[in-house]
Amino acid sequence: MTKNVINFAHANGFPTGSYQTLFNYLPDNTQVIALDKYGHDPKKPVNHNWQAQVDELIAYVDSQQVDGNKVICLGHSFGGVISFIACCQRSDLFKGLIMLDPPVLSGVGALAARLLKKTKWIDKFSPAGRAKNRRSQWPLGTDISATFAERKLFKPFDSRCLGDYITYGICERNNQLELV
Repeated sequence: MTKNVINFAHANGFPTGSYQTLFNYLPDNTQVIALDKYGHDPKKPVNHNWQAQVDELIAYVDSQQVDGNKVICLGHSFGGVISFIACCQRSDLFKGLIMLDPPVLSGVGALAARLLKKTKWIDKFSPAGRAKNRRSQWPLGTDISATFAERKLFKPFDSRCLGDYITYGICERNNQLELV
């Protein structure tokens, strides 16, 4: 049986491992490849059009020996957008695209976003901007699961998915718990 290779690109603020429960539901003939974190390479800083992260995705897929098979791109939110752009720029690498909840705007919404990007107000409305101000450290011994379970974003999460986020998104560093 031929293996389908899926390149997964995560949403802003969610390391790839936090999707492990989702990956467990994929068919056995599926191989998931994924760069753990986008936007963390100082040589490829995040900008307004995410081209550096598109380049990261393309370089990563190019570096994976997938036996000449074209890859299916699966991206969540930010990851969906960079996957879309990568597929447009390098169609020779990809045979399909699945976008989960991409932040794609059109019409008046796109115009408003374009105008907001020219101001500091964009950070008040974008997930990336809100992420800059989120809490990222907790004292050792904090019940992180209970803390996150109360947050609006995480309330609808399946407990396994929240567990994945904590396992892959939190580490102990400098005598405290920190976001990775």
